[in-house]
Formats: sequence, C-alpha cells, structure tokens
Amino acid sequence: MSRNCFRLLVRATEEDGTAQTLVLGGVKWRLGDWRSVPAEGEALDFTCVSYSWGHAFVPHALRPDSLMSARTLGVAETVIASFAPAALWIDAYCVPASGPARQDCIRRLGAIYASASRVVAVLSAPWAPALERLAQGDHNLSEVDLLDADDWVARVWTYQEIFNSRDMQFIAEGTRVSLSAMELLNGVGNFMTERERALGIDAFALKVLHPRLDALQDLLTEWQIGSYLERPVFQLLSGMGTRDSTHADDRYHAMLGMIEELPGDRALDETRIPALEALLRASEAKGDFSFVYAVAPRSKVAGQRWRPAPEGTLRAPIIWHCFGSGQGGTLTPTHLRLNDIAMRRQGPLSEGAKTFICEWLGIATDSFAARDAGEQAYRRLRDAAFDGAAQAIECEGGLLFAQSSHADAADLEIVTPRDLAWVHGAPALLLERGPDGVALFRDVGVFIGPRAAGGESIDVA
Repeated sequence: MSRNCFRLLVRATEEDGTAQTLVLGGVKWRLGDWRSVPAEGEALDFTCVSYSWGHAFVPHALRPDSLMSARTLGVAETVIASFAPAALWIDAYCVPASGPARQDCIRRLGAIYASASRVVAVLSAPWAPALERLAQGDHNLSEVDLLDADDWVARVWTYQEIFNSRDMQFIAEGTRVSLSAMELLNGVGNFMTERERALGIDAFALKVLHPRLDALQDLLTEWQIGSYLERPVFQLLSGMGTRDSTHADDRYHAMLGMIEELPGDRALDETRIPALEALLRASEAKGDFSFVYAVAPRSKVAGQRWRPAPEGTLRAPIIWHCFGSGQGGTLTPTHLRLNDIAMRRQGPLSEGAKTFICEWLGIATDSFAARDAGEQAYRRLRDAAFDGAAQAIECEGGLLFAQSSHADAADLEIVTPRDLAWVHGAPALLLERGPDGVALFRDVGVFIGPRAAGGESIDVA
C-alpha cells in the first residue's frame, strides 16, 4: 500500500470476498485504497463528510483497539439516507491511524475536499429546526445562542472544508432537510441584517454579539467569491482567529490545505517539516508574503528579521474578515523586497482621514478630536481581539495601533499593503531606517484609514 494512499468507503460487492466491511445506513461498505488523491480533472464520484467529533467516543468500527467519535455512525447514516453517495470519505474511517501515512493524509486534506463531488456538513441536533425554517424562507433563528456555540462552527477544519468544496450542502444529524451553501448564506445573512436592525446596533457590535455566526457568514461569502488555492495566507489567519483546534499544529495544517497543492510523489522528509515552517514555505513559493503582517516571534537570522520564527506561533492582529490578493515580494539572500506598498507619513490627520474614521466609528465629524477618536477606535479593535498598544500613532492618512509600544515611534517608518485590507483599513509594518536603504523590521500593527493611492517597493531585513 502506498504511503500516499487515499482511502474511500465504497459499496461492497460479492467479489470483495474477505475484505473488511461494515454496515452503514443498511448498506455494506468496504475501505478501498487509491494510490493518491485524484488529480484535477480526474473523475471520481465521492462525498466528503464534515462534522464535529464532540467529546464522546466509542470503539472504532474497523480498528477495535482505537476510539472514534460517537457521532460518526449517525453522521454517516444521515448522509447515506439523504444523498445516497457512491463513495464516502469520512475522517474516522479514511485517515490512516498513525505513522507517515497519517501525516501525509492530513497534509492532503485540502486536496481531498477539493476533489470531492460534494461536501456535506452534518450539523448537530440544535440546527435541525433552524435549517427547516431556513428551507421554508423563514429567517427566524431563535436558537441563535446554541448555533453560535456549536462546535462545528468553531473548529479550524471547518474553514478548510468549506473553502475547498465545489458543492457544499448542510444537514442536521438524523434529518432529511438539507440546504446548499448559498441557501444557508442567504438565510444567515438575512437573519444577521434583521438582528442588527432590531437591536439598533451596527455590524461591528453584531460581530461581538454573535462572533461565530458572523464568522460563518464571512466564510460562506469567501467560499462564494474565492477559488481553491488562491487565498493569501493573511486572509486565512484572520478567518482562523476564533476557531478551535485539538492539536497545536491543526491550525497550520488546515491553512496548508488551502494554499498548497502537494504533488503525489512528495518526499517523506518534506512532510516532516514543522507545520508552521511548511506554511511559510508554501506561501513564499506562491510569492505571497502577507504573513509578514502577522503577530509572531521573529527570526534572529540576519536579513530575515522580518520572517516569523518557525518554532513560534502565527496569528492576525485582529480577527475580522480581510480581503485582497495578498502581499507580493521578492526574496533575496540579504532582504525581502515588498512590492506595491504605501508609505504612511506621520503627522496631523487629513480631512479625508478624519471623515473616514468618523464614518467607521459612527461619530459626528464636526466634533472630531484625534485623542477621543483614537480611544474609541482602540475599544473597537479590542472587540476584534486586538491586544496591542492603546496609544494611536497619528499619520496623515489615518491612525496606527502598533502591537507593542515604541519610545522612538516618531522616528519609525509605517507602511501598509495596497492589496490587503479590512473594511476599516489595513495591516501595517513599523520599520527602522537601516543601512544601504534596507529597512529593519520592528513591529506590526493595525492601520485605520482609507486606502492609499499609488504604491512602491521597499526592502526589509
């Protein structure tokens, strides 16, 4: 059996003889091995199942010495009853138990979900009445607090499984009513809009009230407009901010599956690279250096102080949805050249920047005071999990909140990407002027202000 095997549950036949089988949904299935994940354009009709394992376990149906989620059987039977799949991919059965094969499979989960004819998310029981009402055009999600706390909504793998799917369906365990991704997006979107209006709050306050449901709405929107393997890594970091993982590396493995297309004959040593380092390399190989704006311990290697340390952690400074094509750049032995960035000159706020900030905060422009606006902006960023310095650095084009305080902030250069943004601004770098025109990395931050015109390149060490 190939180390790179790809396994599916297929319907058993009399010719299968002594092959190990199990009965799901009244149908006998066997575990079949393929050499690798189907290549793009290769027809193989199978359904991937997305679900949360929960906290209850039972003996594994195919490996009695192992445990699996107590939900797996019910989840599988729900999919079989409603969709009658020709073949099934379910993690509990199809991911190898241990060793290099398991690691290799986890690295390929993104490709597996992208290759599936259909992905079915089997939600927990509290979703059943909500899905039934949404199917009837009723946007009343009276179970909103239960839905917001649902494990499936919050898990890191959900992000990858939706992002990479071609056809996404949703169903509650034990029911027959299903919704497409577009139907669920429309239903949740209408509910959130009506909820915002009924409570008299803005979209940012609603994010605080229902963070996970808001994140699901953002994710479904990104799925609708995005393409497999095309998202910049910083966008994924922003979307992963509130999500839960069982193992520390799950977050990076899930992101790898959204940006990296692994060849079938990948060398064993390459899959042993730590997950975070593999993520950085995959992003660099695509020419996307947007991870430079992430909060992370930095490398101590000369010329690479801008690069996150592979043994550290990586996260976006805030958890709100961002968009754009990423951060282009060119890597050299002595520095990184970042392309299409905007220099943000420090100084009094322009009238355009004041107007932009006031509209974002919902305050009157005629009573604008930089200090008061900065305090309000900081409180709003705190709602988005920002844990950096409270003191705003005033620039002509907006306000910058650095991750750390800097006594020499007035002497630092501030730059933002031209094609990576939140609705209220963009991530930022704080740089120290260095020798030979190469700036030295100092910190990251959140810039609040309108998009800058023009763009240039800058060298960072």
